[in-house]
Amino acid sequence: MLKRVATHQEKFSTQERERIIDLVCAASLSDDAKLLVEVGKKAGVVVNPKTKKCASAHDLRRAFGQRWATRVMPQILMQLMRHSDITTTMKYYVGSEAEITADMLWDAVAKEESNLGTILGTRRKRPIKKPL
Repeated sequence: MLKRVATHQEKFSTQERERIIDLVCAASLSDDAKLLVEVGKKAGVVVNPKTKKCASAHDLRRAFGQRWATRVMPQILMQLMRHSDITTTMKYYVGSEAEITADMLWDAVAKEESNLGTILGTRRKRPIKKPL
């Protein structure tokens, strides 16, 4: 979200930017969440076009969990997300991107085969088909 804010900084006046910096430096955790929503609204970061909901601290938390879910083991993700029970982590993050992960895996296999060829040194004429 901060990257998006940086790309839309022309929407902020100098006074607004200084105010945001001051708020960030002096804010408590609950104020931080309110500040993120305010910055998200000002930058036009809409996470749900139907309801016009702007980005919040919880949206950033979910995005963090989703990104790391494909990179670390569930037990580590549970600790990163500060979940008290692994079932919460498993329910919301592990396997939620299974189709995307499978596509990435099949693309990697196809790329490796196209780069290396077959054992006999010839290249496969047809691309590998994903299972149905």
